[in-house]
Amino acid sequence: MLLTLHRIFLLVLLIASFGGLIYQAPVATPWPVVAFMALAIYLPLLIFCLPVWSADSRFLMWFSFVLLFYFGGFSMQILSEPPLFYWVFARLLAAIGIFTTSMLLIKQQQRMRKHAAK
Repeated sequence: MLLTLHRIFLLVLLIASFGGLIYQAPVATPWPVVAFMALAIYLPLLIFCLPVWSADSRFLMWFSFVLLFYFGGFSMQILSEPPLFYWVFARLLAAIGIFTTSMLLIKQQQRMRKHAAK
């Protein structure tokens, strides 16, 4: 249940991040430029996608550290105008949700290792 919620938050974060970036781009911007900007901005999230999807506790700790930078950026963008505000709000909620579920998964894995050692 917790792992499923964690994965849903990860998908929402990726969709809201890339969707918001595409929405922010001016109309005449060529798609390779938008794709390059998306890759440059969200490369750390993409690097951590597979390990975070499998919920490895070491990668979850590092991902939580990286996520704090994105949380700071999303928090500054929250004062945007209404059409963009919804994308930013979704990103912010997803970042909070994935951070919380990451911490809970780390704690759950520690308990499982502790009981397995007994």
